[in-house]
Order: sequence, then C-alpha cells, then structure tokens
Amino acid sequence: MRYAIEVFIISEPTGFMCGIFGTLNYPIPDPASVAAHMRHRGPNEANWLQIGPLTLVHTRLAIQGGSEAGRQPMQRGRWVLAFNGEIYNHLELRKRYGLNCQSGNDTETLLCLWERLGELMLPELDGMFALVVFDTFENRLWLARDRFGEKPLYIWQSGSAWVFSSELQTLQRYVPVDIHQGTLTRYCRAGYFMPGETPFRDVRLLQPGHLEVFDAHTLQKNVVHWWQPTFGMPTHYLAEPAQRASDLLPQFNEALTESVRQRLDTAAGEVGVLLSGGLDSGLITAMAARYRPGIPTFTLTMPDSTYNEAPMARQVARQYLTRHHEINPPFDNMADEVLKVLPRYGEPFMDSSALPMYWVAKAAREEVPVVLTGDGADELFGGYRRYVAAWLGLYNPPNWLSRGAGRLAALMPFPAYKQSYYSHAYRLAQQFNQSGAGRYLAMTTDVLCGYESELIWPCRLTEMEIKGEQVAVQSPCRQLQWLDMQFLLPADLLKKTDIATMAHSLEARNPFLGNTVAELALSLPDSLKIGWHRRGVQTKVLLRQMARTYLPPALVNGPKRGFEVPLRQWIDRPLRPLVYDYLGQPALAHQLVRGAFIRQLLDRPAQFAPEKRAKLIWMLLSLEIWYRNLHRHG
Repeated sequence: MRYAIEVFIISEPTGFMCGIFGTLNYPIPDPASVAAHMRHRGPNEANWLQIGPLTLVHTRLAIQGGSEAGRQPMQRGRWVLAFNGEIYNHLELRKRYGLNCQSGNDTETLLCLWERLGELMLPELDGMFALVVFDTFENRLWLARDRFGEKPLYIWQSGSAWVFSSELQTLQRYVPVDIHQGTLTRYCRAGYFMPGETPFRDVRLLQPGHLEVFDAHTLQKNVVHWWQPTFGMPTHYLAEPAQRASDLLPQFNEALTESVRQRLDTAAGEVGVLLSGGLDSGLITAMAARYRPGIPTFTLTMPDSTYNEAPMARQVARQYLTRHHEINPPFDNMADEVLKVLPRYGEPFMDSSALPMYWVAKAAREEVPVVLTGDGADELFGGYRRYVAAWLGLYNPPNWLSRGAGRLAALMPFPAYKQSYYSHAYRLAQQFNQSGAGRYLAMTTDVLCGYESELIWPCRLTEMEIKGEQVAVQSPCRQLQWLDMQFLLPADLLKKTDIATMAHSLEARNPFLGNTVAELALSLPDSLKIGWHRRGVQTKVLLRQMARTYLPPALVNGPKRGFEVPLRQWIDRPLRPLVYDYLGQPALAHQLVRGAFIRQLLDRPAQFAPEKRAKLIWMLLSLEIWYRNLHRHG
C-alpha cells in the first residue's frame, strides 16, 4: 500500500515531551498547522503520515536521544504506532520477550511488543502513555491510555469519522464543537469533569486504563477496561499479608527507590524535582539526590506564612545539598497571569493550584527538561484528612449521628480561616447533611455543596454513585481512596500537572505511580495508612516510617502540604477587578447557576463562609474565562 510521510524540523533545543493528533475518515488539509499548534509539546521536530483513511501527526520527543530511529509515527509492516509518554521498563520487556529491536528507543519496543502480544501488552507496560496503533491491512484503530491517566487523549467521533488529540485546544480547532450543558452543570457541582466527559458534545476523554478499538470497515467500536486499581494482596510481590510497617519497609523502600532510578535513567538530559514542603516530594528528593548528587530542586515561595512551603523544602534541600531554586510568584500581574494560565486547559479548570504549578514549571524548564513529582502518594498511601474521618467511622455514620450533626451544622458560624481545627470540624458537620456522591464531594472539592439548588438544571452524578457502589464492601477508607483514584487524581491533579508542565516543554514523572509501588500500596491494610500516634491520628503510617531514615523529623511528622494558595485574599484584592469584569455580566455562568446567587456572591460576602465564597467565585470565573476565550479564538 502506498503512503506518504512528510517531515519538518524546528531549529530549537530538543524538547522532552510529545503530542499526538490523528484523524480517521476525516481529511485534514494542512497537517503542518496541526503540528504548529502542538509545538510546545514537542518543539524540536514534527512528523506526519497519511495512509489510507488515516492521518497521524506527531510532535517529537527525544527522551532517549534524537536519532532517526526514534521518529514517529513509526511503521513496521502492517502496523503504524505513535505514542506520547515514556515506558520505563521497555529494555526489560525486550529481554523478557526476545524482541528484535535495532534502536534504543521505547517506541520501537512498543511496536515490536505489539506485533508479539497485541493489546495484551498493555498490562506489561510500566510508564505513562497515550498511544495509537493502526492496522493498515484491516483498517482497524486502537487508542489506549495509561493506568492512572498521566497522559491525556481526547476523542471526537461523528459516524465513521474519528479525530483524536493530546490536547483539547488543538482538537477543537479542527472539528465542530457544541458545548454540553449537562457536563458543564456537573463540572459546577463537582469542580471537575466526570470521567470521560468534556465541555463539548461528541468529544470525550479516553479514561485511564481504557482501550478503544474501532473498525473502519464495519464501524464497530469496542471498549476494554484493561486495568483499574484493585485492593488486595499482590502475591507476586509479597509472600503473605503484613500488619506491621517494619515488615513491609524493605519491599517499599526498594520499589520506590527503583521507581525513582528508572525515571532518572530514562532521561537523556538533567532531571529536577518539584519540591514542596511535604513528605512525598521530600522523599522523592532524598532518593533522587542519593542517586544523583546535586540534583536541582524547585519550590514556590509565598509571602503568606500559612501557605509558604519554602522553609520546610529548604531543610530538605540543605540536607541533600541539592541545587535549590525558590521561585517568587508574579503577584504584580495576577489578573494577566490568570488570563494566561486558565485558557491553557481548553476547558474550565477550577483548581487554583494550577497557578503555582504553572509558575514553578516555567522556572524549572529554564534549568531542566524533566522533573519528578510526588503526585499519587496521598491517594495510594492515605494522605488526606478525609481518610482519617473515614477510618474513624465518620464517612457512613449512623442515622442518629448524621441527623444530629446536620442540625448542629445549621447553627455553627462560618469559619474565619481555612487552616484551623474549627474549620475542619465545621466541614465535617456540613458533610453529614450529604449522602452518596454528595458526601464524597463535600469531603473533597466542596464547591456547590450546600448550594445545589442554585443550579438551574438538574445535576445527576450517576457515574460517581455507580462507582461508589462498586466498592461498597470495602472499608470506608478504601472507598474514599478508590473514588479519589477514579475521579480527583485523573480529572484534577494529573491533568493540572500535565498541562502546566507541557505548556513549558517540561515533562513531569511520578515515581509513586510506578506499577510495583502502586500495587504494593493497594495491598496495604488500613492500619498501615491511618493509625494512632502520640499526637493523635496520623496519616501515611507506612510512608512516614520509611521517611524517618531520609527526612527531618519536623517534615516527617508535619501535616500535609501542597500547592495551596491564599485564594480568598486573591479574590478580594488583586483579582477583584477581574472577577467583577467577568462575573458582573456573565455570558455563560448565569445559564448554569442562578444569576441572583452570583450577585449575592459578589455583593453580599457576609452571607457566605469566606473560603467557600472564594472557591465558588473561582469556579465561576474559570467557567467564564474559558467560555469567552472559546468564542474569541474559536
């Protein structure tokens, strides 16, 4: 079969990421323009292939070197493959299956392994990926995504036509899109989009651990859920269950150390660490610095001591002699920064830590092309305060307690400060007024909880309810962990990291999400995640015990820290003109949320808890900025 491959080279330093765009039965007249829109995901080279009904565009990532052998899309016989990401165990897979590969890159490993195993290769891969395989003989297309959803793949489908892309912004430039009222309403309710949903009709996000197969001849589609987190004992790692942290420390220490080492060794350039003042990134820094002395670390410093993680991060940097960088946020142009960062997502995005993540990624890219993060540790090892409430039996409390706490909540005054014991108690009491998916959201994003009636359209969280029922037999702590891994982690946290880092041609790697580490974590009993400590109840029992050999005691025993921001102060001060400009006469927000409620948020702040009001305003602001930007550039 005849085909054409066209290539153009952009003369800039090699990037360490890539982007995918492809169409099936949907002609794209100018693939070069597509590549230009994804240039930041692969700034050094772009290639495209047109073969039969398929057009496939790839912006290049040269993780293992920039040789011709690593060029994508890659074809071998009947098979064509393109992928975004990194396979850390690809050399091991070559040996295990005796693959005959001519180069050292993981793309060829994937193609050879696909020839051998087909879609059965997916559980063998330890890495982050969104991949595309096309059979030129049978005109069949496979689209697959990694276990936790580290790398995205958006799909538009209309009849026999398919278009898919690493970025929603690029996709919407080439296909007709129409906003979806139902998914946007659910976004307002939850604070993020439900699995697979986007703000557009006919556009979906391939879910983590999923594979879609499409036959261009018969037009039949098949969806395979090839992996999902499962609690239990991984017998191929441990001989028998263990109830004490000391019994498991050697296995976990070895698994995490190896995961860090893999992510360092498979990068051609220097690697850094995004170092917060918390346990997770501190542990990653310690292990990385022992393997690569003098590794660069990056921390955002805030003037408000409540949110400033720099002092604790500085202790870790000093202990391990890292080349430490403290980044000062550009507070002078906050409104401009918001208008620059939020449109990057191609959809409404209400996690305010998108701003600090964007800033620290920008600074890191000036020094290194790859960074390690601590993403995933909280969900796998029990790091959130809500897990403590679940462990204490307060996630599904008896009816009498729920009713009593609900009545008490109505009498409690609003908390003045977010980081206080009273604030935690207030939120816990408010959660008892909820049930099912509502209670889960009240314990996590807590956006419209208590104000659900302000939504104009009915909001069903059916998938969240169904997924909650799937783990109803598990302990309350495991129920929350599983829901976080299904919703919050891919829809918010990993999406935030991917967009913020890729915007600056920076690749983020997450050692806690390595296969062995994750499966071992899923095997833990609750007692090794949450447990009593001399100062009360402690989270991350096993991880903290392991960290004692690596980190300062103040950090090991300290509370969870992350990219939190003083959102209330931002909304009331530097962002106030922007808020009134966009929400004073909203173009979209008032079609989803009652206009009178929006006006109350703006003009009667005393009617709301300060932090809650800031979160509600930020959610609506992100919605309005996205909508206006969509029409401005659509």
